[in-house]
Amino acid sequence: ERVLGAIATVPRHLFMEPGLASQAYEDAALPIGHQQTISKPSVVARMIELLREGMSSDHALARVLEIGTGCGYQAAVLSLVAQEVFSIERIRPLHEQAKANLRPLRVPNIRLHYGDGMLGLPQAAPFSSIILAAA
Repeated sequence: ERVLGAIATVPRHLFMEPGLASQAYEDAALPIGHQQTISKPSVVARMIELLREGMSSDHALARVLEIGTGCGYQAAVLSLVAQEVFSIERIRPLHEQAKANLRPLRVPNIRLHYGDGMLGLPQAAPFSSIILAAA
């Protein structure tokens, strides 16, 4: 399963505070600050699977817009199954945190944006898929 392989590949502990790193590989949502959480790995996997099921073929997703970057974990997972990931976050410190979290992974196909996801990302449209990581 391609999505489960991506989940297993992304080092989730890099996306949370060091004090919570021992819980990083539990199937649990954990706080990332600013009254937000990192989603359970099973939820991330299911959301991406649903996105893939909506495609006409079993190939990698093309251009995906993620609304709600959070700490960047789901964007990192998406980057392994999609050609391009555009992710937008409305909370500036989380946007900065996601940039810092993703930097050591050197993921070339993620584009992070700061802004209101309700407005979309018209300058990068069109997208083959849109995933709402927070609502």
